[in-house]
Amino acid sequence: MTCRLVPFSEIPSIVGTIVVGPPYSLTREDVDRFAVATWLDRVPPVGDPEHYPEGLVAGFHSLSLLDALSLMTLAFDTASCWALNYGFDRVRFVEPLTVGEVVTPTFTFREVRKKEPGYLVLRHCVLEIAGKDRPHLTADWWDYVLPRDGSSPLR
Repeated sequence: MTCRLVPFSEIPSIVGTIVVGPPYSLTREDVDRFAVATWLDRVPPVGDPEHYPEGLVAGFHSLSLLDALSLMTLAFDTASCWALNYGFDRVRFVEPLTVGEVVTPTFTFREVRKKEPGYLVLRHCVLEIAGKDRPHLTADWWDYVLPRDGSSPLR
């Protein structure tokens, strides 16, 4: 899969664009590495682990993958702009995800707003689980994209 690079000048034109990322699945090793990286391995489990599905993937694990998954599909061209995480309006973990399930990410660019000297860009993110009627995750995610022309506070 080839990532489409969007230069700063073309950002307003991406509204309505839908991009589908590559299907993936997480392994037990992925889950264990996430626990180490986020210190979840240092705290006792919350509640009775027997009440959770075997191989349950933490919601924040799947949420943290959105950045990498989005960069595999459509990215802002770093030759002409900086893209910063501006935040989330809405995140929902709709369906549990377990190790080995196949997930396909979809990103829909819903809005571009001028915010001097750049743009706020809203994308709706959905992580679909193969064979399930409901997605694992939905999120409305904002980026703040600034030009690399000297007018932004970033150098």
